[in-house]
Amino acid sequence: MLTSRYEGTDGAQQVARALADEDPEKYFYADQYKNENNWKAHYHTTAPEIIGDLPGITHFVAGLGTTGTFVGTGRRLRELKPSVRLISLQPDFALHGMEGWKHLETAVVPEIYDPSIADDNEEVSTEEAYQR
Repeated sequence: MLTSRYEGTDGAQQVARALADEDPEKYFYADQYKNENNWKAHYHTTAPEIIGDLPGITHFVAGLGTTGTFVGTGRRLRELKPSVRLISLQPDFALHGMEGWKHLETAVVPEIYDPSIADDNEEVSTEEAYQR
């Protein structure tokens, strides 16, 4: 089901939520944008895996969509290795075209997002993101 590109993931969420509300026997809406298990999955699995594979890690950089990867991994990395720098990335423009990312200034901010986790918040253009 296609949704408006002008509404981005916020519009898609509204459609998905409406489908689940209208027919809960057929649809389940996990709502990863406010589901605490989203960030907890990364807290319990992604961060320990990173530390196990990269014990010398100095920086963790992740794009913001549901924000679960950044929030959960960042929280746990901060506990396991306090010196690691946590850097969040988001698009520099609302109509960015980066699948799964959110431009938080113009989007509905996920309830699980904790802005205090990031040491730095960076913006990236669509062109730059595709080049890297």
